[in-house]
Amino acid sequence: MLVGLPSPPCAPPRCLQSLLQTSCPLCRMTFKPNDVRRLHVDKATLPPDTPQSYPPDLETTDRARLFQTQLTRIIRGGATASDLYDVQSELKPWLSTQSPDDHADLRATYTLLYRFTQGKARLEEVEQTCSNLEAALKEEKAAREEERLVAAAKYDELEKRAFEERELLLGAEKALKDESARLQEECEDLRVKVREHAFASFDQFS
Repeated sequence: MLVGLPSPPCAPPRCLQSLLQTSCPLCRMTFKPNDVRRLHVDKATLPPDTPQSYPPDLETTDRARLFQTQLTRIIRGGATASDLYDVQSELKPWLSTQSPDDHADLRATYTLLYRFTQGKARLEEVEQTCSNLEAALKEEKAAREEERLVAAAKYDELEKRAFEERELLLGAEKALKDESARLQEECEDLRVKVREHAFASFDQFS
């Protein structure tokens, strides 16, 4: 009979002491003591046509577990772009050397993290584009405001000049009217004098 290490439902083998807890020390999945099961079974009880199974390569398993731990840490606690790039640059070529049917959980985690990073990168690009557009809009608004102020100043100046010119024209018009009245008065005086002189001359010849 083969006796394997007890393991919680989430599958990673752990020592008996860790099973005194109610959660997996790797993925934190909670479980009940009744859910604990052995990963190996008695070969004597298996049907004769059961395929032969071989223990996994410990180095490969340990490395997959290390990658999974790194990805879990990144997802939970975050990481710098450099750390994330380092993990991805090691994990992607390593997965390409493994069978497509192996490490399904690790592949799924990597795919989700890859899509997340791609989405985050696109979001940063969109935010940068929006920031640039907002800055350009502010500059355009400031330029339009400056043009408006310049136009308003020119309008005020033209209005002031028009008012001054209008005052000058009104003054000139008043001066012309006064001059015209004075000339009319002088003409009237001359007509009176001419008439008086004509009457005086007529009286002398009479």
